[in-house]
Amino acid sequence: EMGDVVATNDEMTTLRNQMRVKLDATLCMECHDLDNSPDFHEPGAFEKYWARIVHEGKD
Repeated sequence: EMGDVVATNDEMTTLRNQMRVKLDATLCMECHDLDNSPDFHEPGAFEKYWARIVHEGKD
């Protein structure tokens, strides 16, 4: 945001939204497989792990 890019507020909002990390368990499964994170596959584990890494209000 502090670089040399000139953008309107609407364009900046669009760019920020494109960079936002989505809550997507399928992406996490690429690394958190049964070999690396067996506990990750228990019911409710994704939500528990996500709560530890989510950055509320940090877009």
